[in-house]
Amino acid sequence: MRFKVGNLVEAEERVIGHGVNCRGYMGAGVAAAVREAFPPGYAEYREWCLEGLLAPGEVHWYRIPGLKWDKWLANVASQDLPGPNARLEWLVSGVTEVMQVMSAARIPAIALPRIGCGIGGLKWEDVEAALKELEVEYGVEVVIYDLPRG
Repeated sequence: MRFKVGNLVEAEERVIGHGVNCRGYMGAGVAAAVREAFPPGYAEYREWCLEGLLAPGEVHWYRIPGLKWDKWLANVASQDLPGPNARLEWLVSGVTEVMQVMSAARIPAIALPRIGCGIGGLKWEDVEAALKELEVEYGVEVVIYDLPRG
């Protein structure tokens, strides 16, 4: 696991992941930055939620267009409702799916925030331990992006 100071939506890794709810809201925090950076991806995620196609523990994948190489956004449904409602088991289920796909495609690293730990309400120590286990199991490096302080 590596830590970087920078903007997650500008990450160099081919997969950018973050936590979302299943109600179609990306109103604050990292999710709001993702919504602003990838409006078509947000619209597709919202439609999935409104149609009941995204459940806790699942992932909505969105291919980021306009690049010379494939780059993906993984909206990990770490919570059902907006607010401090993330559950570690849902986060682990979603990130496991992402890492299985990445391992099979030989994509070496995923960019994540401190997923589920801001608005979602999870404790970083618990999430970090789970991510480190998944990193070892699937051979995919986790790169944690933190915004600059100041």
